[in-house]
Amino acid sequence: MKRYTQQRLQQEEKPINTGSRVTTETVCQDGPTAEAILEIAKKKDAGFIVAGMKEGSKVIRKMLGSTATALTRRTPIPLIIVPEKAKYVNVSASALANESDIGPHADNHL
Repeated sequence: MKRYTQQRLQQEEKPINTGSRVTTETVCQDGPTAEAILEIAKKKDAGFIVAGMKEGSKVIRKMLGSTATALTRRTPIPLIIVPEKAKYVNVSASALANESDIGPHADNHL
């Protein structure tokens, strides 16, 4: 299983490294997925984490959770969640969003 996982990681890494200035490294480690990802990201001093989100039943995800959900709850490192059917393309622009509970009459310098 570990060999299969390492091969899959290397296949996923190829299109990212082809003609890109992005440096990647694949690591395969035993253990609960979210914990292993966070441990490796900390060891490598990662600037951000990219994780996939599989489509599937929301009911099952609510009962069992998911790696992406666990990461969002526990990571202090910026996290990018990629939908399962998304394809990698070289990034030419990015969109940032922020949610806030600040009311319409709050100090705009807040």
